[in-house]
Amino acid sequence: MFHIEKWLPFIEGMIQGKSNIQLAKQVQISFSSAHTWKKKFIEQMQLLELYELVYWLTWQCSRGRAYTNKLIKQQHKKNNKKVPPLNSR
Repeated sequence: MFHIEKWLPFIEGMIQGKSNIQLAKQVQISFSSAHTWKKKFIEQMQLLELYELVYWLTWQCSRGRAYTNKLIKQQHKKNNKKVPPLNSR
């Protein structure tokens, strides 16, 4: 994990509930790096016993996914298409 100057904006984005794609664009790193960084930061927070922060980040992430799923369903309804089950995506 290089680019120490990008860590603070990355963590701020995590706290705001941004997706890995949004984080990658924000701090100008690859998607795979954003995924790895998020995983590593959460692991370190757990080692430091920052459980409330880990819970918050997990909740923010699930909240973002729920919002995205809602938008997809609305778009499908607008286009009169049946929403495919999650396991087929």
